[in-house]
Amino acid sequence: SFLPGFDVINPQGEVQQPGTAVARAGRNRTSQAPVILNGAGSYFANEYQWQIISGPNGHQAIIENSDLAIAQLVLNESEGSDPSASDGEYEIQLTVGNSKSEALSEYSNSALTGNQTASITITLDSTLEQHGSELNFSDHIRPILQTTLFNQRTCQSCHFSESNVEGIPVYYDNSNKQLYWDVRGRVDFRDVDNSILLRKPTSLQHGGGIRIDVTTDLGQQVYSTLMEWILHGAPCGYDESVCGDQ
Repeated sequence: SFLPGFDVINPQGEVQQPGTAVARAGRNRTSQAPVILNGAGSYFANEYQWQIISGPNGHQAIIENSDLAIAQLVLNESEGSDPSASDGEYEIQLTVGNSKSEALSEYSNSALTGNQTASITITLDSTLEQHGSELNFSDHIRPILQTTLFNQRTCQSCHFSESNVEGIPVYYDNSNKQLYWDVRGRVDFRDVDNSILLRKPTSLQHGGGIRIDVTTDLGQQVYSTLMEWILHGAPCGYDESVCGDQ
């Protein structure tokens, strides 16, 4: 290295990460179990640890693959038990590290520095109509883009091929024969929360303003549906008029 006292390679033979690891656990959401936990969008991280900080009394939830970037919140129930008994809010904490961090075996120790932990609230709801693995674009996501959500407007109100709004990057109406692929192109499968499909309508950095208000029950429901669809691979479905022969 040209910098005195700095080695490009760490003791494990890996290129040194440029900074302290920053944990990113995602936004709060509601889902049926099992729930995918995705920390792959964390910065400069190559070590991960998920843990349940709190949950409903007597719950049967555990985290599988808790030392990986992508883990799962699952129910460790006996056959015939009632999954609704574990419904409720869970505070999940993600701790990340790299070669500049203390060993993750000491993740509860105050020696960890920087933004190495992040928390997310997962609400388990066994009464939801679909699990994330059952969602598809043609039946569940397209209607969200074309249905009135907030202020009596739809995403399609502006994202429409015959609208007078300039600079629209993608059209969500059915005249767009590449609708599914255009929407899928606005998805970041690694850092799901950074997907344009999620980031734009939930923020003021959007020409149409906040279209999905995650501070409301409806906004939380819509966001959770979009997030779960992406986490399960963003499939199109079986409507040939939308999905073609893919």
